[in-house]
Amino acid sequence: MEFNKSTIQQLIFSSILFPFLFLAVSVQAQQTFYCKERLPDIVNSYSRTLLPVLHPSGSRLYFVRKEHPNNIGGINDPDDIWYSDRVNGKFWTAPINAGPTINTPNSNALFSITADGNSAFVASVSYDGNLTFHMAQLFGNSWSIGKQFTISDFTMNSAQYFATMNADQNVLILAMSHQGSLGDLDLYVSLKNNQNIWSKPIWMGNSINTNSREGSPFLAQDNKTLYFYSNGFGGYGGSDLFMTRRLDDTWTQWSKPVNLGPYINTAGNERSITLTSRGDTACIISTDADNDQEGIYFVCLQPEIRPQEQKAEISLAQPSLTNHSDTSMELYFETNEWKLLPRHSEQLRELCRGVRDKNKHVIIRGYADDRGSSNYNKALSLKRANSVADFLIECGLKSYDILGEGVRLLDRAESLDSKRQRSRAVNIFMTIQQ
Repeated sequence: MEFNKSTIQQLIFSSILFPFLFLAVSVQAQQTFYCKERLPDIVNSYSRTLLPVLHPSGSRLYFVRKEHPNNIGGINDPDDIWYSDRVNGKFWTAPINAGPTINTPNSNALFSITADGNSAFVASVSYDGNLTFHMAQLFGNSWSIGKQFTISDFTMNSAQYFATMNADQNVLILAMSHQGSLGDLDLYVSLKNNQNIWSKPIWMGNSINTNSREGSPFLAQDNKTLYFYSNGFGGYGGSDLFMTRRLDDTWTQWSKPVNLGPYINTAGNERSITLTSRGDTACIISTDADNDQEGIYFVCLQPEIRPQEQKAEISLAQPSLTNHSDTSMELYFETNEWKLLPRHSEQLRELCRGVRDKNKHVIIRGYADDRGSSNYNKALSLKRANSVADFLIECGLKSYDILGEGVRLLDRAESLDSKRQRSRAVNIFMTIQQ
């Protein structure tokens, strides 16, 4: 994030479209699915926004607004932390400043939230211009700022900065200008020892640093996969988002950065990326063909650019809710139908006990077969997913995502009728919230 050092509001029911899937056709005419969805205008009403971070529950999105009139220090306040809440899994509230316990009249940033949702890795700039990092504890809607990190020989030669910390809270990656920098922002790593002292920042090598700018690093939960933006590796225009993987324990050897591709990157600038807890979706700052004003988007990550260590979905004909932390079930529908039949209800009752667990999160994906228009199949698949969601909400489901994915493409060698039958489906994936 580029930070400079120097009553509940009324709900506006702008339905979130995250994350509907769109159909793309490659130059070889091979069909693949991807998604990139801009959050509604109620969230994206102010364009000078950076670093969206989704709470593990999926119910709150944090981000930074630059020089907003309602920042603690007004338009002269370079960066404040804000949030928007998602209500009933569908609607976003108007953004709210997170308040003076975590914001000051100077630069403030929130980079990540712990798996339990109660702590965050934050940064602030003091009145005398010193950048400091802290852990903050959440109590209700108020934050308590913890002790400043002690980083050996920490100096910055830049007025901007970014940072990320791993899930184990012992690796800190910084984007800044420091000793040995090639460009105006380079990537550095600092490691914490047993005395809670962080090492002198180490330059992370020329595999991922250029003589341009590398920023907004995000280290995935596998502790190996790193995402960042750069305008030094070429791409689709402006700054693009990239992925690289750590090759050894020196933290200076990395694989060749992979551009996240044209369905994520644009001719404009992509400036921030953070992953959700499941690692298959990211929050980014970007634009699209219909919006040249930068805003917050949710994007799906293709398997080859996701973190390496992902939980596998478990396909169970009769799901067990006691022996597995993750459970998957599929329901099948007749042509053009979306209403639940008695056999569907009987299957779903097996999940009811599990969804009452407040630590469970459910992803409900609806599909359709290849007959009908793209718009019709999109709507039909969403109706199927909503029918299942309504049933599980009655059971006590609290944390969930509903996706209408349109046509389901199956590559298995089977008859067309069989493929279509299995395409008219809803997949339910239940997992422990991370």
